[in-house]
Order: sequence, then structure tokens, then C-alpha cells
Amino acid sequence: MKQKILFIVSISLSFMMIFLYNFFTPHFSDDLQKLIEVEADKSIIGLLKLAFNVYLEYNPRIIGQFSTFLAASMDKILFTIINSIIFALLVYLIYLNVNFGKEKRHNAFLFLFTLFFFWRYAVEFGDTMLWLSGAASYLWPMAMMLAFITFYRCLLATAKPYYKSIVYPALFILAVFSGWCNENTSGGTILLVLIFTAIKMRELKKDRQKMIRPEMIIALAGAGLGFIALLSSPGAYKRLEYFEEEYTGMTGLFQRLYHCFNTVNELFFELLIIFIIFTILAIVVKKKLPQVWLHVFPFFFAGAMTAFVLILIPQPMARAYFGAGVFLIIACLQSFMLLFDQSDTKNKAWQYIIFAVLALWLFFDYQANLVNLARINREENERILIIEEVKNSGGNTAIVPKYREAFRNRYSSIHRNDMTDDPLYWINQYYQNLYEVENIIALPRDIWDCGSSPQ
Repeated sequence: MKQKILFIVSISLSFMMIFLYNFFTPHFSDDLQKLIEVEADKSIIGLLKLAFNVYLEYNPRIIGQFSTFLAASMDKILFTIINSIIFALLVYLIYLNVNFGKEKRHNAFLFLFTLFFFWRYAVEFGDTMLWLSGAASYLWPMAMMLAFITFYRCLLATAKPYYKSIVYPALFILAVFSGWCNENTSGGTILLVLIFTAIKMRELKKDRQKMIRPEMIIALAGAGLGFIALLSSPGAYKRLEYFEEEYTGMTGLFQRLYHCFNTVNELFFELLIIFIIFTILAIVVKKKLPQVWLHVFPFFFAGAMTAFVLILIPQPMARAYFGAGVFLIIACLQSFMLLFDQSDTKNKAWQYIIFAVLALWLFFDYQANLVNLARINREENERILIIEEVKNSGGNTAIVPKYREAFRNRYSSIHRNDMTDDPLYWINQYYQNLYEVENIIALPRDIWDCGSSPQ
């Protein structure tokens, strides 16, 4: 009972931590355009139409696009609550896959370790989990895909699934949606399903049982259909026309491979070092090579393939590696569990040392950047008040301050998406369209403080 209470407290902590960060993250960049687009019709049918139009014209990720329009149609506080719940759900799903098959179901220590580790090594944290357009496009679909993987693993581990009339249709729908989420991460999800299917079939063959089970066919067929729908989007090919490459052919391929290696090095070098240390020690010291092959290798291999398949896309954004990062984090945590088996009292000191180091880092990082996010949010509210004053007074030009550079932090890309002194700049136009002001100009804070005011 005590462990269960601690576990619930740990989940609540993960919710509250991200809730505060979400609360102080204002809408910016593409969010502003989405707010305009959903204004005409916020019904589910209207949002589906918007997502389908994007699917036909620009972006094949209809699940992510619908999620983005849905999020934009909500009040900010409602989005903050839902996004925080989905974040806590994703951490819980990571925990379930790390703790899969273990007898101890409510392991508060492992859950908190998962939370702290994920917070430290998640790809582009601000863009993928706090920014509305990014969270709805990456966090929400990733939670769906990992829920599908977890659900499927649970069914494979069950001799005879109960309530087949409910479970199998739910598995199929979840599989279709997961295959339709994201080009590289949906592919990695299907790869994981194939690996776990192969492992289960080998196990069934060994036990002289029927090798193919209904959930295998349903999961692979559903995910395959979703993935085909993703790749069949007319918008996917139209989108490629917007990308310009310096080189084509084999030279272009090698250039993309070079870019991919650099990005992996930048995003995952520390994570890969941890993975190598934990895995080698688990194999050499703990003699757990079979467990590494069954539990660690599938997620590591899927993460690597999810990352390096991006060589097919010209210069993807760093946040495109988010799914690969989640798979690699699971692989690292699996190795940690194999190396530091909690039943071994000799290892507890090392467990607590690593945990304490992570907790210490997160404590100082969290409080410092929470303040920075609150300051950015205050400045954004200040700018909105200036713009609304100009609009209400009948003026046609609002002069606002740019964000202070001192508040720049890794949890927000708002400084990279700030307005400029050119009212024709794309982000200036987003603000002008949203607040219906003819011209908005942003000046550095020191210049603005010297006497610029709304006109």
C-alpha cells in the first residue's frame, strides 16, 4: 500500500512539474496561425476538414495535424492540463516498457528515475513538449505510438486475451493511428512490433504452440494500413518541393548522411555513452546477454533506424529525432535495470548515487528555467497589452519590445521566433492577422525603453 501511494505521488509530481512549465509557455510561431485557422469552426468536423486539407496539400501527418488544430481550439488552461496529462502518460508508458515483466508493479524509484532521465535527455524539450504546435505534433502522437507498443506487448504476454470483441478492434484502431503519425517514428514503431512478434513466434515455436496469433495479424495489418495512408499523401510529395538541396544524387545522399551523423552526435552523444557503459557492464559483469537481446536491443535498434532513416529527408529539424530519442531512452533505462537489479543490495548505493546526481541537476535546472519561462510569459503579456491598446485606440502601428536575451533557455524557442522591425516579416504578420493591427514592429528592449511607445 505504501509503495502504491508513493507511486501515485510520483505520477502527480510529473504532472505538476510539466504543468507549471506549460502554464508559463505562451502561444507563439505557428500557434498564432493555427489560432486564426480554427476560429471559423471549432467543431470536430471542422477541425477534421482542416487536418485533411493539410494532408492533401502539405503534410501527411494527419494525426498530428488534427491534434494541433484540436489543441489550438482549446482555452489555454485546458490545453495546459491536457498536455500535462499526456506528458505524464508518456513517462508512465516509458516506465511500463522499462519495467515490463517485473513483479514489482508500483516502483516509485524507477518511475522517478525515468522522469528525471527523460527530462534530461528528451530531444528539443521545449519544442516537442511545451510549444503547442510541437507538443500536439510530437508528444501526443508519441504517446499514442508507445501506447500501441505497450498494449501489443501486453497482449503477446497474455496466453488468452479477454474481451476479444473489445480488445481486438481497439488494437486495430490504435495500430492504424500509430502507423499514420509520423514518417520515421511510425516506421520505428512498426519495426518494434515486428521484432516483438518475431521474438514471440520463436518462443511459441520452442513451446510447440501455434506460432501466429490474431493480435499479430491485427497489429501489423493496422499499422501497415496507417503507414501506407501516411506515405500516400499528396501533400507529402508537394512538401518536398519546398526543400532545396545544394547537391543531388549520391552527393546529396552523403551530405544528408553527414548532417544526420552531426545531429545524432549533438543530440545523443551523452545518451549513447551512458547506453554503452550500462550495456557492456550488464553483459560482462552481470552476464545478462540474453536479456539484453530480448529487452534492450529492440528499442536501441528501432531508435537507431528511426534516426538514420531521416537521411531520406533534406535537412530535417532536430525535433524530428524526438521519437528516436524516446526509444534510445527506453534502451538506456532497460540497461540500467539489468545492471542495477534492485534485488541486489550491493548495487543500491550506485542506484542512489546516479539518482541523486540526476535529481540535483534537475532541481537547479528546473527552478532557474521556470523563472525564465515566467519572465518570457510576462513579456509576451506586456506586448499583447500594447498591441490591444493600439487596436482599441484606432492606431495602425504598434511598437513592442523584443524578448530579453537574458531569458533565453533550452525550454523555449520563442527567441528564435521573435518579431523584427520589419512588419512584413512572417511572425510579425501572424501577430498582425491575429490581433487585427495593420503594422507591428519589434525593437530591442534597450531601444524600446529609450522612448518608443504605441502609436
